[in-house]
Amino acid sequence: MSIAVKYDADELGSSLEVSIIPDDPEGSKTHTLEVKAGAAMVVALVGGRDGTRGMPSSVEIEIRNPREERVTTLNLNEQVFADPEAQEGPWSIRVIVVGREPSAEVHAATISPKLLRDSARRPGWFRCETCKALLKALVIALLFYISQWAVVAKAFGALAPYIGKHAPKLATVLAILIPKELREKLLDLLKEYVNEPIKRLLQRICHFLRMCPVLQEAV
Repeated sequence: MSIAVKYDADELGSSLEVSIIPDDPEGSKTHTLEVKAGAAMVVALVGGRDGTRGMPSSVEIEIRNPREERVTTLNLNEQVFADPEAQEGPWSIRVIVVGREPSAEVHAATISPKLLRDSARRPGWFRCETCKALLKALVIALLFYISQWAVVAKAFGALAPYIGKHAPKLATVLAILIPKELREKLLDLLKEYVNEPIKRLLQRICHFLRMCPVLQEAV
């Protein structure tokens, strides 16, 4: 049976994780993420059960905006979606099992720029858990493109232009959330630790953004 974990952080955003295992029968289930007022963004992706290095199997993700219009379908051919100017209201994430022995992980989040802008006014433990939960979909989406970039690094030479070329809306989300002076450093951090377990990588990123304790202090 698939396992879904949802996290809500008031006006800062929401996140959703769904793990689909081979025993899941064909069919669908719809989850909802709320986009709050104030320039919130939506990021979603479907990958393999082992994170960014795997591929989904027999699973599709249908994403609909608050007007109930289908904006995209994610699958093996199109794995990442980003909308830097998401419409306010409930977005539906429909997880569809379309074959036998499915295997996939779905990550989706609505993220408000307030997440980083208001961080100094929030207790450390709350900032840390909020940071890791809401940025996870964005980080895994970036890791997906970093893995692709590594294959053609000599041709493009830098990561940011590659993401801008192949995922311009994801690049816009990154630009809105992360101050310009930190953007390249963050991408360098992701590139350096691309093969590290996502839990530890998120801790590094949140510490880098001054929203978490240093790695060895994490519980």
